[in-house]
Amino acid sequence: LRADEAKQYRGNITVTATDRAGNTCAKNTDKSNVSVVDTISPTRTVTFSQARVLSKATMTDVDAYAEGDKVILYYEDKAEVTIRVNEANFYAEDVVVTLTKDGANSTPEVTWTDESADVHVGKFTISGDGDYFVKVTYKDRSGNAMKTYTSQEIRIDNTAPTTSVAYTSAAEAANVKYYKADRRAVITIVDHNFRADDVVAKITAVDVQGNKIENADAICGELSAYLKDRSSWSHDGDVHTAEVTFAADAQYTFKISYKDINGNAAKTYTADPFVVDHAAPVGTVVAEYK
Repeated sequence: LRADEAKQYRGNITVTATDRAGNTCAKNTDKSNVSVVDTISPTRTVTFSQARVLSKATMTDVDAYAEGDKVILYYEDKAEVTIRVNEANFYAEDVVVTLTKDGANSTPEVTWTDESADVHVGKFTISGDGDYFVKVTYKDRSGNAMKTYTSQEIRIDNTAPTTSVAYTSAAEAANVKYYKADRRAVITIVDHNFRADDVVAKITAVDVQGNKIENADAICGELSAYLKDRSSWSHDGDVHTAEVTFAADAQYTFKISYKDINGNAAKTYTADPFVVDHAAPVGTVVAEYK
């Protein structure tokens, strides 16, 4: 064999012999066995259907990524996985594909087709809410190992978040609409893929005549911005909590909406209007005697 043929060869061995008198026997070909010489390691690519891709560090959108980049692939419903292996002496049953969901391993059902004599394509689908990883290993029958593939994290989320608000006040009046001290609201959002950037709070602050109080835009804007600040939230698994305080004297309206990374929307929370009033009434009593 030539040097280039010796790297990868598949065929039969044929033997013939000639004695010193010049007599040659007929060629004898071993047709019952195939000889394989293979010193070339398989190569592969793994691709996924279109996803929303976010940086794991900043949780912001990424336009393009490469294998090994620290990103997360987000899907609303399902992810289609395509494995392409380049190998002359390929056996699909030797490819080991492992799917990890929420820490538990399983073997997906991969459908293989031959794109050419050397290129072989396997496809499978990931579905159901969860956090996934895909791992692919392969060694051909000559012992040449393909570079192991481990995917980035894949998240499928089709579950709507929930939003709730609880209030605390040190001094509430008998009429629950009026509060003589600061009113504090504790906002809780339950979502597996929470991002404070996606919280939208609409707050208004007016006086008894319905006119904006002094600095209303600044006060309400500061409260809304506070809830979009990631550092304002505490986290316990999928439960995320923040607290805001209504301190200025005013009648408030308070609405919170939230839509997660995949577009799943929580039911909008709308509070009944309430009044914070720290000031005691001021008046003059006039007594008239006759």
